[in-house]
Amino acid sequence: MRDFKKFTSKALIKAIDQPGESRREWILKLFEEEADSLRRVVNYKVWQDGNHPVLLTKGKFTMQRLEYIHNNPVAEEIC
Repeated sequence: MRDFKKFTSKALIKAIDQPGESRREWILKLFEEEADSLRRVVNYKVWQDGNHPVLLTKGKFTMQRLEYIHNNPVAEEIC
């Protein structure tokens, strides 16, 4: 999980930091503000701390989680 978060964080920052990206300024500022509150993070903090895996055994529960993943960025006005 650590390696996944590290890899995706770097890839996201690289993608966001491209010229022409309309969300570049505010989203990088948000990631910087999160990093400022921690000593161990240098530039940006993308992921929350912790790892709480949940076994998805039932279709209804799986769909609930999938809808959350899809709808959360919209609810937070990220996209």
